[in-house]
Amino acid sequence: MAGSWRNKEEGRTMSYIKKIEGDTIVIYEGDQKDFWIQETVGETYMKAFLGGRLKSVYVHDFSDEMLAFVSIGMNLILDFSAVSYMSFSFMRALLSIQQEIEKKDAELKLIRLPEHIYGEFEKTGFSELLDLGV
Repeated sequence: MAGSWRNKEEGRTMSYIKKIEGDTIVIYEGDQKDFWIQETVGETYMKAFLGGRLKSVYVHDFSDEMLAFVSIGMNLILDFSAVSYMSFSFMRALLSIQQEIEKKDAELKLIRLPEHIYGEFEKTGFSELLDLGV
């Protein structure tokens, strides 16, 4: 899947490509991996290892992927250990996913958040609304 967005700082249109490589969804910005999700699916859960830069331009792809698992009542475990950046829109998307997952009586757990990202969850108060496990 290809997409694009307008880079306001540089005044040009940027593009990205979404590919499936084995059990990993990779989004390339140009020729570099920018964001990836590696999924492991169990009987009652889906564990996603996230990496790269979670930019707002990718939030719809991410939400759609997570909500597909939520729709069938799966528990979600999201490992953020390889994430270098997370936009505020990703944080808001996690709250929306949390709301949907509660309707299915399932759980969302965020684990191994880098210190700088954990700090952002605390500053915004989202740490009180989401399960930030270890």
